[in-house]
Amino acid sequence: MAIDAPTRLLIAFRIGGRELDDARQRLKDLTDCCQGKPLFVSDDLPHYGKVLGELFHQLVPLPPTGKPGRPRNPERVIDADLDYATVHKTRQGVKIIKVECKVIYGTEQSVFARLAESPRQMINTIYIGRSNLYWRLWDV
Repeated sequence: MAIDAPTRLLIAFRIGGRELDDARQRLKDLTDCCQGKPLFVSDDLPHYGKVLGELFHQLVPLPPTGKPGRPRNPERVIDADLDYATVHKTRQGVKIIKVECKVIYGTEQSVFARLAESPRQMINTIYIGRSNLYWRLWDV
């Protein structure tokens, strides 16, 4: 699910697994609803970073080598204004013993500048985790 942190508005919701194709569809649904690029924060599932790189990039042609043969494919460069951070939780049994936040795309300065406008002002997945718990309580 995708949630707007300041308003807690549910922007996109999709039931599915944690596979690459599911991540593609979730982020496609989200980007269709948004203007510009929001701050993306998720758990450390690598699919989200891969799909964001697919959605927000420019193809930069490489200079010719002067050698015969097929020209090289253009290089994929991630948009500089894409901000994406992850939260990794290390567990010991059911207890969380360590939480690590990492900026994947963008800079720490740009991510924290956007977080300054957020109610929590820190990298977290609290709204998503809370909602998942809520929905699990109703899954009888």
